[in-house]
Amino acid sequence: MAEVRGLCRGRLAIGASTTIGVYLLPNLLGEYRRRYPDIDLQFDIANTEDIERRLADGTLDAGLTEGLPPNCDEIETVVFLRDQLVPIARPDHPRLSADSKVLNLRQLCAEPMIVREAGSGTREVIERALAKRGEKLQRTTMVLGNTEAIKRAVAAGLGVAIVSHLTIQTELVSGQLAILPLRGFELTRPLHRLCWRNRDRDPATLAFLALLDQRYPPEVGSERRLTHKS
Repeated sequence: MAEVRGLCRGRLAIGASTTIGVYLLPNLLGEYRRRYPDIDLQFDIANTEDIERRLADGTLDAGLTEGLPPNCDEIETVVFLRDQLVPIARPDHPRLSADSKVLNLRQLCAEPMIVREAGSGTREVIERALAKRGEKLQRTTMVLGNTEAIKRAVAAGLGVAIVSHLTIQTELVSGQLAILPLRGFELTRPLHRLCWRNRDRDPATLAFLALLDQRYPPEVGSERRLTHKS
């Protein structure tokens, strides 16, 4: 028990949805490993419903998701970061020329668009936000199952896309992709930290949550209890 309390022994199992798991969490877990090298780490990428199920059965200690888990009143959720979704194109796209005017939302929706598959949380967020403004994508030219494939298709000039800003840092620096300027519309989504409520948390889990809060201070007042849908 002394070794567990001193983080000289223990296990940490974390689940994350795709954007968080691929682009954000590895650096954080690398820092955790450097601080606590004797803790066994388990890290899985899964959808939000699977993360909820595994939190319930105790096989995960914490989850990080882009969506909220449905139908569970035993999950504590805290917003730890806001993720911006941005339109991207090849750097030589005509809309990025020096004499081109800034896009409005209707013009963006008329561009040939590469999108995620039906059921994708990112696609759902985009379509819902556009619908609130009375708009929808007019020219869906390609449907792809992951963000990396979308980025490659955009870089090849096959269309434009709307993706998480977290996913394009390398491509922006290398000049493979550029953000299309858009007037009068911003789209952000909350990223959530999930833990099973009223379950004792061991030192390894508490250390991870403390590191997460240190790196990404949680929003004040963002914690809430999820309720069952009627």
